[in-house]
Amino acid sequence: MGNGMLSQEEIDALLSGSLDDDSPLEEDSTQDSTPEEEIISVLEKDAIGELANISMGTAATTLSQLVGKRVEITTPKVDLATVRQIVDEYPVPYLLVDVRYKRGIKGSNMLVLSREDGS
Repeated sequence: MGNGMLSQEEIDALLSGSLDDDSPLEEDSTQDSTPEEEIISVLEKDAIGELANISMGTAATTLSQLVGKRVEITTPKVDLATVRQIVDEYPVPYLLVDVRYKRGIKGSNMLVLSREDGS
């Protein structure tokens, strides 16, 4: 990672591990007993953020073409959250697109849009 970017080998190494079935997003309990750093390292968060930045950059370009408006994104923020925390932060009406990973890692990629932006 000499140039600030992760190599494909580093990304593969990070993604070769996976969260167990008790990952925070899959349960509604609060995360009060395990510090975030023990679940995911700073390097892993950086790798996930980099992957999200690449995929959301591509998605923003496509979305811009579909809606005929300029779409800008910020640098992704990687956090661990329970379903309850997500619901509390984004009360109805919000559009939530949940794309689950099928292989390689467990989890999902979420896109949350306001009602106005989703319609």
